[in-house]
Amino acid sequence: MIQTSELGPVHWATQKTNLGARGPASQAMQRALKHRPDVKELYQVLLDSEKTAFRAAWTCSRDFAFTSSKRTTSNVFRKRKEDVGVFKTQLQLEAILGGSHQPEAVMQAKNYMSMCLRNDLKEYCYMFNDWLKAPTYLWVESLVSSMSETTWKNEVTVEVQDEPIVGSWAYKAQFCKAARCYAVEKGLYAKDVTREMIEATDLGVRGYAELYASTPAALPQPGGDGSASKTAPKPGGPIPTPSPAPAPKAKGKPGKTEKATLEAMVGQGKVEGNDETGQPETKKPRKGGAGGNVTSKKERELKEFLALEAQSDNCMTAIAADMSANPAAWSWAKDFVQQYKSLRTEIVQLYADTEFFKEAKIGGAFTVDAEQEPEDAGYREAGLPKERIIPVAVYFDGVQYTKNENFLGFYVTNLRTKRQQLVWLLRLSELCSCGCRGWCSVFPLLDHFRRDMCAPHKDLRSCIIDYKADWPAYIELCGFRTWSHNKHPCPLCTVNQTNMRALGTMTLHSCPHSLFDQTAYEELLAATFREIFVPDEDTKLRINAQLRYRRPGRGRCLKQNIPLLGLRKGWRLEPSSSLPDVDDFAKQRCPFSCVFYTGGKDGRVLHLSPFLQIPGVTMNTWCVDVLHTWHYGPMSTFIAHSLRHLLRSPVYRPSASDLDKEEADKLALLTLRAELWSYYKRRRENDEDGMWRKKGTEVWNLSLTMLAGKYLKAKAAETHGLLGFVVDRLEKHAHVLLSAEHANTCDFLLRAGRAAMDFDAVMANGPRAIDERFCGMLFDHYNRFICLCERAGVALLPKCHMMYHMIQRAVQKGNPRMYSTYIDESLNGLIAQICRSVHRRGWALEVYRKLAMMECFQQEANDR
Repeated sequence: MIQTSELGPVHWATQKTNLGARGPASQAMQRALKHRPDVKELYQVLLDSEKTAFRAAWTCSRDFAFTSSKRTTSNVFRKRKEDVGVFKTQLQLEAILGGSHQPEAVMQAKNYMSMCLRNDLKEYCYMFNDWLKAPTYLWVESLVSSMSETTWKNEVTVEVQDEPIVGSWAYKAQFCKAARCYAVEKGLYAKDVTREMIEATDLGVRGYAELYASTPAALPQPGGDGSASKTAPKPGGPIPTPSPAPAPKAKGKPGKTEKATLEAMVGQGKVEGNDETGQPETKKPRKGGAGGNVTSKKERELKEFLALEAQSDNCMTAIAADMSANPAAWSWAKDFVQQYKSLRTEIVQLYADTEFFKEAKIGGAFTVDAEQEPEDAGYREAGLPKERIIPVAVYFDGVQYTKNENFLGFYVTNLRTKRQQLVWLLRLSELCSCGCRGWCSVFPLLDHFRRDMCAPHKDLRSCIIDYKADWPAYIELCGFRTWSHNKHPCPLCTVNQTNMRALGTMTLHSCPHSLFDQTAYEELLAATFREIFVPDEDTKLRINAQLRYRRPGRGRCLKQNIPLLGLRKGWRLEPSSSLPDVDDFAKQRCPFSCVFYTGGKDGRVLHLSPFLQIPGVTMNTWCVDVLHTWHYGPMSTFIAHSLRHLLRSPVYRPSASDLDKEEADKLALLTLRAELWSYYKRRRENDEDGMWRKKGTEVWNLSLTMLAGKYLKAKAAETHGLLGFVVDRLEKHAHVLLSAEHANTCDFLLRAGRAAMDFDAVMANGPRAIDERFCGMLFDHYNRFICLCERAGVALLPKCHMMYHMIQRAVQKGNPRMYSTYIDESLNGLIAQICRSVHRRGWALEVYRKLAMMECFQQEANDR
């Protein structure tokens, strides 16, 4: 009875439930919508009348499964088999009747065959077998037939997206979008629009719904649209007379419409037409008055206004960028864009000087306090535009989140608010495998980032101050050679592999090899990359026929010379802004331009990086990271070498002579580990200033595997405590070690450890801006440390050379401690946990969705 009623089961299930926009059911649904952004977008599009029905449907099931509509096609197949008899040859019939040696059986077989050859039975009882080349006859043993039937069912279910089912929520959302756009175009209220009115137009419901994304005025406005009132037209009903906008009244008492408008402006009106749904109000009015906190509501209205203004500005910025790239295609919109710029300038001037806007607390990644903004009186007098400069830092790194999976992460950090934002993630298993070593996959993402940073903005500009990355990530993003290359191992100077580990040849202001700066980089780009103009289809086909993918060539290379265009064998087709995918070369429309790499197998620059084409980003933007260069470099190798030296010394070596080397090393390690735990305990007890408790990181174990390689297998923060422990042990046992066989080695290690601790102390006590005297102290301590390490036999890695460049660049870049990647590495760990929790199918979308959820939770925690 309920199922067949006119109102339906949802109405009867929620008959006495408060379905208002501020009711408990709505609040619970809003909390659930935070985890379903796709459903939240659908809910925001609906008219107020449909939102009430949506809340009722969700209240019944507490699930959003009702929002998805599916079409199911069922096919039933039946296979029937009925057996009456079997076809037999003459010999088989004789054998069945008694055998060929029995005359009676032969006679009966002939009689049976003659019956099968009768005119009325021959069609059913006689058949010539082509395989046996003999006639066969139907042998019927019984007139009762046996029948077997096989039935199977095939169902195909497809989720409807393009063509929504009539009555589904996608169908209703499509109409709501169309109604909002139609109301904006015709100057009506959305509640007065019906489906018949829209279907009578040329565009129809689907056409107007597609215009919703490009019509900012059609977006839902605060206060609702009034469609939930009892006087609102029902969908599918008669076409009402459009109600015009209310005329202004004379001075005096405000009318009902004006009163409702005023209440909405001060925050006293109901959201989404809650006052006309007939549902009781759940919250009592506050003691301060019926209007509640007017300031917070005005602030919310201000945020909504500025959000719409920022959204329109972002859309016009994207259009302006496309216009600069393709002016011919956007020639029709030139006057419109110019008019928008002039109108927006007038709007900005109206509220830019208002103190209320300056003091408003507008959240965002690029928030700038009014107190931090410079005075603009001098700029206005000089006729210069005022811009808000947002200093940002870019971080790029590769992270392993499972045993066999890694990802590349690109982040942006606001240096003023310290807020981090993920730009893109790229899984290594999805990288291009054409021989480019992943560059074809990284280039489009970098090129889009370059376009975003270069896009013009009226009063806001982001300035990349720091580019933070370790050595491999830096050369990956900029297209340079690795440190294993014989001719170009260093990306900052022209040293070769032979002289890279030479010590004592560099000073704070000089280098024996010329530096590879921005000027040298641009000159090398002009000599290494060549732009080719392809005028017609014949030239394009000729070039495309000579292109082959070669792994030694790192991509798509020419297999023969093309003298007509000056192209030579081995030149590589390089991704560019006009050709992001080199595989689409044959699909390009002529004429077009493309870029070829001409550097050969020993070229210093391998790729044309879009990141270095961003205005203001140069070779000096890279911040040589102290975490990877110092803690994972010379300090790590020094600690590992010193601990191995202590294990081999007489202090920790067991006195028993019959032990083999492995057992002796294990016993020595047990003693050394016990002293390490005692050292940590003393540091915690004597921690008067609280620095060890705040920043001290202790290793959870010390094993022979951690000391087996050239460098220590431990975390970067753990090297600080281990460095102090090594120096403490060398000083304590100096009288024994200096009298042993390798006395000089112990002395060199002890003095090198003290120099390393002095280096850390100087760097820890300095601010971001340091002078040459401060940098000179850093250089002296490190130079003493690395020279003593060489004399002590410590293995020198390429990072020993990079440390000199880090200290030299500190004169301009500042204290290396201030732009280390400790915080960025912690964000890597958090994202790695999220990556491990999602499936490979839809990996990227799920990761971004969970990151959005995490930001919402953090924002809620901050609001509390």
